[in-house]
Order: sequence, then C-alpha cells, then structure tokens
Amino acid sequence: MPNDNILQNADETTLVNQISNYVYQAIATIQEQQPELLLEKYRNIDWRSSRNQSAFTAKLTELLNSNYAHHALFSELQRFLKVLLTPESFNSSILINLLDTIRQLYSHHTESDNSLLPQNPELSKQISVINHTQNLQNVGIAILLLDAENLQINIEVEKFLTTICACSLQVKIAFANWRSLGKFDVELHERGYELIHVPPGRDNADGKMIAFGSSIYERYPKAKEILVCSTDHVMTNLCNHLQQNGLTVYRVSKQGETLTVLNSNTGKIINFIANIPSLDKFIKQLKKIIKAEQKRTNSYWIQLAKISQSFKNQYQISISEVVYKHFPGKRARDIFINYPNEFVIHQIDEKSELYVALFEIGDSQ
Repeated sequence: MPNDNILQNADETTLVNQISNYVYQAIATIQEQQPELLLEKYRNIDWRSSRNQSAFTAKLTELLNSNYAHHALFSELQRFLKVLLTPESFNSSILINLLDTIRQLYSHHTESDNSLLPQNPELSKQISVINHTQNLQNVGIAILLLDAENLQINIEVEKFLTTICACSLQVKIAFANWRSLGKFDVELHERGYELIHVPPGRDNADGKMIAFGSSIYERYPKAKEILVCSTDHVMTNLCNHLQQNGLTVYRVSKQGETLTVLNSNTGKIINFIANIPSLDKFIKQLKKIIKAEQKRTNSYWIQLAKISQSFKNQYQISISEVVYKHFPGKRARDIFINYPNEFVIHQIDEKSELYVALFEIGDSQ
C-alpha cells in the first residue's frame, strides 16, 4: 500500500507539471496572437523567456498541488487565469482548447470526468458550454463574407470576430470593385482573404455577395457558422436563407466606431467598440473639449452633459464607453472625480447637475 501511494503521488505530480506547462504555452500563444486578452500589466512580459517559464510553472504547480486532493484543481486554475486574463479571453479558442485538454487529462487520470468538476452548478454549466464549443470546432468551420465597399474591418475587429464563433474561422471572402478602394485589396490579401472583383456600379458587390452566399453550404459542406459583414439591409434575405439551411448566422454591421454583431438564431447582440483611445489620449480629448466650451461660452464651469454630448459628436464614442473600457464598473463622472490634478468638479447636491472645469495653476482670471 505505501508503494501504491508513492506511485499515485508521482502520477499526480507529473499530471500537475504537464498542466502547468500547457497553461504557460497557452499564455505565450495569447501574447503573440491576441495580446489584448492579457490584462495590461502582463502584456509586456517576455513569456518566451525560460526564466519566466520556470518561475510561472513552479508557482502554478505549487498552487494546483495544494488543491489536487480536494477536487478543486479546475476551479483554482480558473481563478488563477482570471488574474492574468480579461473576461473575454474565456471565449477565445486558445483558452477553450486549453481548458478542454486539461479536463480530459484530469478525467483520464482519475477515471471519472466528474472528479474534476467542483460541486458548483455554474461551473458545471461552463464546462458543458466548453464541451459543446469544442465539438463544434471539431466538426465544422466558420466563414466570413465581407462587403468591402460597404464595411471595412481592421485586424483588431477581425480578431474580435474570431472570438464570437464557436467554430474555427477558416474562410474569409471579400467582395468589391478593387480599383476604387486603393490598396485595401493588398491588405486583405495579406490577411488571408479570397478577393472577388465586381465591375463598378451601385449594389454590384451586394448582388455578388448574396449570390455567392446563397450557395455557401454547397461550396463548403463543413460550414456551420457564417459572419455576414455589411450594413446594407438587403443582406437580411441572405441571412434568413442561410439560417433556414441550418447555419448559425452572425449579422455584422457598424455605426460610427461601434461594431454590432447580431446572432440571428438567438437574437443576442454583442457590441464592440474599435479604436478606444488610451487613457492619456482620453484625458487630452476631454481637456480639449472643455477648453473649447469655456471659450465658446465664456464660462469657467461646463456642464457634464454638454461635455458628454460634445465628446460623442466628435469621436462617435460615449464617455461612458471609454470609462467602462479602462475602469469597468465606473460611471462617466468618475473620470473627473478620480483625476483631481486635471479636473475640478462642482455640484450643489447629489441630484443636481455636475459641472466640470480644468485644474490649471497660475491661470489669469
């Protein structure tokens, strides 16, 4: 019996070491392919350094070993990952594959899939979603159709769209009269798009995309999901047709800087705001607006509502959206309260209008 315990402990140590290395490699891959999924303070770490790898895996191994016997390994691993990664990362294919691989390793070792799962209904539900997602990835592909004359998406938006799909995005097709779009065709070609040229004329790209998309399931039998990227309402019929033929359809449109993804099957809407300014740039933009309003109105104090409206008119993004990006859970007014070296606020009581001015030492009155 003592020998059996020694062997069992050795097996557990080997498994935990293997898991720790898998996790580290996944983090390194995320930094290379989707660095925005790492929390900001971890993005500039050299994750390919052997020294960092040793320190990381040693710490994670110690943590997982201490929770192994209590069947809390998986939940503890998730808590560990949340310290490093954004909430959106748990929808990425990299992390989904990682967690499913670890689940399988652990279940094979314990000879019971349920041994890995804490007695927590919510976590069990998450694992069920992961398994379903992995099954989709194994049996199907996702396809992106882009009306490039109507909607242009950059690499940041494209990376976001890959997190929407459960299947791997393997086919990307763009439609346009490429002579009229400068070098955009070169950029798309470098990003792996198949380019379909149409002659000049209104709605020619629309028509070609609809005709091509209507038979997409015949051209690509493994297609399970399709992203229809266009702001034209004429694409509604195409989306309905694809949905009726069993595909999960995502309608992708854009207004200002906000990208909207509608899952036609579930009705769920996801918004993505591209090009959100950095915090430093955001502060400079606010100060510029306040100075302009002070000059225009010849008044030192400017209403927060007026600042918010001016900011949205100029940058097509609300202050609340930018604040949420940098300070989740905070309100628009908190940016002025939390930066007393930049702004001064005035409010008679909690229900009255908030006024904002710039904190500038030495200004003449």
